[in-house]
Amino acid sequence: MINFLLYIIYIMDFINLLTQIKDFFTVNYNSIALFGSFLFIILMFSGILSTNVFHLISFFYLFNKTISLLNQTTMDPIETQRILKWWASYSFFMIIEYLGNIILYYSPFYSLYTLFKYIFLFWVINEEHIESFYTLVVEPVYNVNQTSFETLLTNGETIFKDGFDLFNSNFSIFKTYFFTELAKYLNN
Repeated sequence: MINFLLYIIYIMDFINLLTQIKDFFTVNYNSIALFGSFLFIILMFSGILSTNVFHLISFFYLFNKTISLLNQTTMDPIETQRILKWWASYSFFMIIEYLGNIILYYSPFYSLYTLFKYIFLFWVINEEHIESFYTLVVEPVYNVNQTSFETLLTNGETIFKDGFDLFNSNFSIFKTYFFTELAKYLNN
């Protein structure tokens, strides 16, 4: 009988220990969640996560709108134009971001820039805002610099095509030489 009572006491102590462990992790779980959120915000405003999260939100929105537009049986020209304006505006913003990020990353105002990116993203999702941003900023900048853009793209395509052709010709020489030498090695 005493062994049975000792056994029950041990079980109760074990249950008490498990309860204390559960309480410890419950309290620390809230602290860990709070710390994780704080760390996420710090990393986002420091620029480590800001660009990735910004791109994820933007591309998910554009992906969803584009796929839903493509899945329609008849394409609405107004909606198609709006999505294309969104893509053009987002591309314009990304070009400005990549060029300006070099300077802004090392400035003390980088966290404000990151905040501006998110405000801009949520502002430009609205249909009237995307229309005004495209009309007032993107289209005039493109029209003024259209010949420069076309020259840059034409030269880039030419350089890329020449480089790709050079790589293919050199790779075929390398491939022929490699397999010839490999066959000689395997035959010996």
